[in-house]
Amino acid sequence: MKSRLVIALAIALTVMMVTPALAEFPERTVTLIAPFPAGGGVDRFSRGLTATAEKYLGENIVVKNVSGAGGATGARTVMKAKPDGYTLLAIDTSLTTLSLFQKINFSYKSFEPIAMVMRCPTWFLTPASTPYKTIQDLIADAKKRPGEVNVGVAGPSGSQFIMAMAFESALGIDLNIVPLRGGGPLMKALVGKHVDAGVIHSPMGLDYVTKGDMRLLVAGGTMETVVNVKDIPTFSQLKIPMEFSVYRGIFAPKGTPKDVVAKLAKAFEGMAKDDSFVKFGKGWGVLPKFAGPEEFAKILDQDMATFTKVKKELIDKK
Repeated sequence: MKSRLVIALAIALTVMMVTPALAEFPERTVTLIAPFPAGGGVDRFSRGLTATAEKYLGENIVVKNVSGAGGATGARTVMKAKPDGYTLLAIDTSLTTLSLFQKINFSYKSFEPIAMVMRCPTWFLTPASTPYKTIQDLIADAKKRPGEVNVGVAGPSGSQFIMAMAFESALGIDLNIVPLRGGGPLMKALVGKHVDAGVIHSPMGLDYVTKGDMRLLVAGGTMETVVNVKDIPTFSQLKIPMEFSVYRGIFAPKGTPKDVVAKLAKAFEGMAKDDSFVKFGKGWGVLPKFAGPEEFAKILDQDMATFTKVKKELIDKK
C-alpha cells in the first residue's frame, strides 16, 4: 500500500513538473528557416517580421538561410526538425508549387500552417533600357523573335515559373525562360541586364521602378496591397484567364502541439500588425495581410487547386 502511495505521489509530481514546462513555451530562441538566399523576398519579409519577435513571443527569432533546390532543401530541414515550435519555416507560394515540378517526399500538407502575413501579386519587370514600354511590346517582340526574349524567374518550380509558362502558353508566344536561384539572384540579373525581363513576386524590384531604373509591365493579381503604384495592368484586365498572387507565411513541422501552434499564431499576428512591420511593408512596397492557421489552410488549398489547373490546362498541353 505504501509503495503504491509513493508511486502515485511520484506520478503527480512528474505531471506538476512537466505541465508548467509546456506552458512556458518558448524557453529559448526560435530559428526561422528562410529556404532562399539572402536578399530575396522571403529573406526580407522574414527579417522585417521578426524584428519585434521578443515583444510578442517572449523570445527572439533568428532567421537562418538554408537555400537550394528551389526552396526544397530548407523546407526538408524544417520538416525533419523536432515538432516543438523551435524550428519554423518562412516561405512563399513555392512551398505549394514544389510538388508540381519536383519529385519530392513532401507537400505543403507536410507542415502546420501558422500564419500568412502578406498576400502579394507576382509581376513582370524589365530594365528601363529595354524597348518594352508596355507588356504588349514584350509580347510583340516575342512573336517576332520566338525563343529569344530572355525572361528570368526565381527558380525552376515556383509560381513565378508557372506564371511565365502559363503567360506564354495563353498568348501563343515562345519565351526563353531562365530559372535562377532565388529572388536575390534574379534581381541581380535584372539590374545587370542579363535578362530582358523577370517574373518576380511583389514588391521585389519596386524600389528600382520608383527610381526609374526598371519598368513594371503587368501584375498577375490584384494590386490592392501594393503601395504607391497606379495604372499597372493586371492579367484579368488583359483578358488572360489566370491570377497569380502569392502568400508569404510561416509554417511549423507536422505534429507541432496545438497549444504551441496557437501561441505562435498569436505572436505572429502581433508581429504582422505591429507598426514596425507595417512601416517595413510601406517602405518595401506592400502592406501586411494576416491570416491565422485555419484561414491560411484554406488559402493554401485554393492556391494548389489554381496552380494545378493552370499547369494541366496550359503548361502540360504546350
